[in-house]
Amino acid sequence: ILKDPPSLLDGVKFTLESLYQKYPLGLVSDSGFTPGRILRKILQSLGVLKFFDCTVFSDEVGYNKPNSLMFNQALKLLKVQPGPDDGGQSYRDEPI
Repeated sequence: ILKDPPSLLDGVKFTLESLYQKYPLGLVSDSGFTPGRILRKILQSLGVLKFFDCTVFSDEVGYNKPNSLMFNQALKLLKVQPGPDDGGQSYRDEPI
């Protein structure tokens, strides 16, 4: 993945920058075969890591999505509480 890293879709960097100016942003991801430390390097090389206040990868926390512990770790790092509809119980494998 480092030899042939992914590229960003058009508008992603602009969108992240716009959101980052208004909201704390966290990235929660299953790491699969690539550890979080490598994924951070890729995000850094793409110029988008700076827009995330926290990154939570499954290999580092020991759980995979949709386990609520992954999302609760991000909430803790962001210093925010789950909303009334979140409850930390029923996250699906999709962006929130």
